[in-house]
Amino acid sequence: MTNLAELAGQRAIIVGGSRGIGLAIARHLSKQSVRVTIAARDTERLSAARAELSSDGLDVDIASLDIRDPISVQESLERSIAKLGGVEILINTAAIPADQIKRLPLEEFDEADLRAQLETKLFGFLRTIRAVAPYMKKNGYGRIVNIGGQSAFQTGSVSATVRSLALQGLTSNLADELGPFGITVNVVHPGFTVTERTPEIASKQSGKEGITPDKVLEKIALQNRNQRLNTADEIASFVSYVASPLGVVVNGESIYAGGGLRGRAG
Repeated sequence: MTNLAELAGQRAIIVGGSRGIGLAIARHLSKQSVRVTIAARDTERLSAARAELSSDGLDVDIASLDIRDPISVQESLERSIAKLGGVEILINTAAIPADQIKRLPLEEFDEADLRAQLETKLFGFLRTIRAVAPYMKKNGYGRIVNIGGQSAFQTGSVSATVRSLALQGLTSNLADELGPFGITVNVVHPGFTVTERTPEIASKQSGKEGITPDKVLEKIALQNRNQRLNTADEIASFVSYVASPLGVVVNGESIYAGGGLRGRAG
């Protein structure tokens, strides 16, 4: 667990923070006295996320933002930073859910699907980083954590793999450029993670495989070395460490956080 004193009083923006891993990170950082703004496109979901955190005694700001729109990103983040009075942490978690990514053979490959993935996961993240970097550079400090996916280490979907590997390339290049200003940029690739969508995913896969949802989750758990499912809270705790002052020793790295991927040699 990250020491409270390391993060208390810092200011964080979590893009895509209205649900799943992003919401868990918002909760974790808020509990450590970080001032948090969660940004997302769905305003109703944003309000629900704030209400959910408020019921736990946590106060966060919300900001409407469409990561696919450069003007929306710039204007929304400028307003958020002005309201926070600055920013030390940027977490990029926005994504088209992995189970919704098309997995098609070459003959049927959908270029539009890949473009949509990159518009969010690559160009979208680039936009948010460009918006916050000047503030971090001015202060000589910053932590940027991009959330990728297990597909960076697996084949099976061209769109899924390319979006995560492209994100790795972006992360490494920006770490080189921003590191001298006291800013770290890393990408964390979660494996399958238990979130509020897990029952729906398990039920859908259950129908395809003809086994119970519990059996589906058991099969997924066996794919990692720990042979257990990772929770959003566990990923949030790890990401918070990388985003803390203690994370200074890690920069430009691509980190798999899924309990160890079985069969992976490197």
